[in-house]
Amino acid sequence: MKKVKDIIPKEKIRDWLDRYSRWRKDPSDYKSVRPKSFHCNNCGLDFEGSYCPRCGQKGGVGRIGWNTIREGLMDVWGLGNRSLPYSLWQLMWRPGYFVSDYISGRRQMSFPPVKMLFILTVIYAIVVEWFFPTVLGVQVDRDVESAAAKSTNEVTIMMTKYVKEYRAWTMLGVSMLMLLPMWVFFRYSPRHTRHTLPEGFFIMVFSCIIVLLFSIIGSCLHTISSSFSGFAGILMMATFFFMFRQLFGYGTWGTLWRLGGMFFNAIVIFVSLLAVGVAIYSVVKEGADGDEWSVIITVGAGAICLLAINFALAYLLNRFAAKKGRGKF
Repeated sequence: MKKVKDIIPKEKIRDWLDRYSRWRKDPSDYKSVRPKSFHCNNCGLDFEGSYCPRCGQKGGVGRIGWNTIREGLMDVWGLGNRSLPYSLWQLMWRPGYFVSDYISGRRQMSFPPVKMLFILTVIYAIVVEWFFPTVLGVQVDRDVESAAAKSTNEVTIMMTKYVKEYRAWTMLGVSMLMLLPMWVFFRYSPRHTRHTLPEGFFIMVFSCIIVLLFSIIGSCLHTISSSFSGFAGILMMATFFFMFRQLFGYGTWGTLWRLGGMFFNAIVIFVSLLAVGVAIYSVVKEGADGDEWSVIITVGAGAICLLAINFALAYLLNRFAAKKGRGKF
């Protein structure tokens, strides 16, 4: 029996890994290690590069072959560049670089992210909430609804109903809680240093798309076996990690502790807002007394102090790492 290294030479493996690495960083020109000369069959100009500077036709276009048929069929069904499937494919295989391209101004290669999120929400509702129960007779993602059905709390029932009807807006709202922590913890990163809050908004939109995409995949795998849906969750967390690692340029541990700090502070903000919101709702509905207002003030002040301490520590650690030039800290 032949060994694997005899069947697949090391040179081919290295070449494939090198091409994959260059494709992740720049999929539009990953094959062009050095400029190639072309003759444009459209306008007759000889040029170097990927596209003709006179008419814009792509270099290397010649006689019709199988690739021409494939590209034509993809264009008919909207599967070419800037399509929804193409953008999702890019987001799965090169998440951080893809998001980096978008917030850096290379938006022509991406499907509009906010529109992508809402389309995926519709697909999720059709597949998980209609197709599986109605056609296949399989119930998926019913834990929240069953818990709300058993609950007698009016606030819980109201929130569950809103989440079901406005899933995309709910995901956007929850992800916005991570906007300020992400801005603080990744402020002095090697890549996208001093990124802005509007850029962070679109980073969170892409994060929601990743969560929703793997939720659909996990729900589909759940129909085969419940253990497969957990595998989709692991892939989602790995994709989320690689997105931040590729996007901001920190090392493995530098990305992990910053993500941990970001999630922890987002949870603090969420719990604090939820507690204050429920308390205010109770005060408005049932009338206020001194104890309830003191709870609201105490929770709000405690959350602000905790966030201030965490943000100050993150600022000092990031500034120290930036001064020492240890971008992977």
